Amino acid sequence: MSCIILRKPEKKDGKFVAKTIEHVKIVLSDIKLKSIRRLIDSKGYNITIYIPETINSEEISNIAKLDDNIMKEIISSSPKWFNKEISRNELTEMYNRSFCCQSKTVSVIFTNTNYPRIVYNNKNVETVDAVINMLRDNNNFKKCIINVEIEYHGIYFYADNTKNKWVVSSIDITDISNDNNNEWINKEDIIDKLSG
Repeated sequence: MSCIILRKPEKKDGKFVAKTIEHVKIVLSDIKLKSIRRLIDSKGYNITIYIPETINSEEISNIAKLDDNIMKEIISSSPKWFNKEISRNELTEMYNRSFCCQSKTVSVIFTNTNYPRIVYNNKNVETVDAVINMLRDNNNFKKCIINVEIEYHGIYFYADNTKNKWVVSSIDITDISNDNNNEWINKEDIIDKLSG
């Protein structure tokens, strides 16, 4: 993954926002939704996704490299951006990494304003609200295979911390709760192996 160059941060609503020059996309497989919270402006959702390491190790590594590149960029550009130097120690204190190693999660924004591609059981879904309602229905999201493409859009600088902005650009959901497609399990083969 090449070094990400952030645009010069602009002041917006009491914070600084540095957008990326080019979006970075990462595809994650078989993720789980840990939480779904409506955004304050009600124009979408903040979703915390659990990323299984066994099948997404390369992608998690790419997210970590992205964080490292962003931190280097902030340290080298801080005099130009903020008229002060930010040391590595200061940045480590305030920088929130994209991927939480402890909980194995990433926080992402899921909104219609970025026109994500939404597929549920091989059918296109028009709105984010519609797919969220389908997933929330009887905790349906626990019975789904979810693959998602996320895009890095930039970083928010607050007085004492930072927040990376990841946005869902595509989501493909397969509901397996009513999957009667278990024909591939051959009962006789299992009995033969257990008794043999």
